[in-house]
Amino acid sequence: MEGVQGKTISLFSYGSGLAATFFTGRFVKDPRLLSRGHHIFEQLKRRVWLAPEEYDRMMLEREKNYGQAKRKPTLDRQRSFESTYYLSEIDEHFVRKYGFLEG
Repeated sequence: MEGVQGKTISLFSYGSGLAATFFTGRFVKDPRLLSRGHHIFEQLKRRVWLAPEEYDRMMLEREKNYGQAKRKPTLDRQRSFESTYYLSEIDEHFVRKYGFLEG
């Protein structure tokens, strides 16, 4: 993992099989620091089951907001992991801003 600082990588999220996304990210710190203190298997155990109707409602909300600038998405803290980054705002130029949910 040496020499990756400042490099851009491609990431893929499968979204539990119902949705997926492909995006890029850039290492700004030593990537080995990311694994310290993050208990991925414990977080996976805390996933929340959703009824199909609830999932459909959430997806309709996402469709309604897709491509919309100048908005502040709501964060459902009950369904959010601690120590997680979340989308806090999209400005009029579609620049995304993120917050951090303290643990």
